[in-house]
Amino acid sequence: MALTRREIQSGSFAVAPPSATRSDTYTIAATGVTVTAPAPLKSFSIVVKGTGAPATAWNVVLEGSLDNVTFTTILTDTQVTGDGVLLSTTTSFTPSLYFRSRLTSITLTPATAIVVTILGMA
Repeated sequence: MALTRREIQSGSFAVAPPSATRSDTYTIAATGVTVTAPAPLKSFSIVVKGTGAPATAWNVVLEGSLDNVTFTTILTDTQVTGDGVLLSTTTSFTPSLYFRSRLTSITLTPATAIVVTILGMA
């Protein structure tokens, strides 16, 4: 006999909060693939890492949207942040149903590409 929710007397379970990830590789300025979040996400982290070596200069923006049309900047990562440094939203939250990275400018040498890794969490 199957138990209904009322009939469960004890026990516990854990539910992981919704999250989504994405990695984009760039060699020129471009917009990455837009991710549809599994649920509204509000906090984000990104890491920008040069392939083979750090890039000389870059400007990566993480953008979020509620309608997949109008995007707003959530985070900006540049060479000042540093190669491979985790950058996160810490005090302000930007609820988003869609997110993407966008490389607005880059000077690669000595890197051969940069990889932008994104994590979004509810």
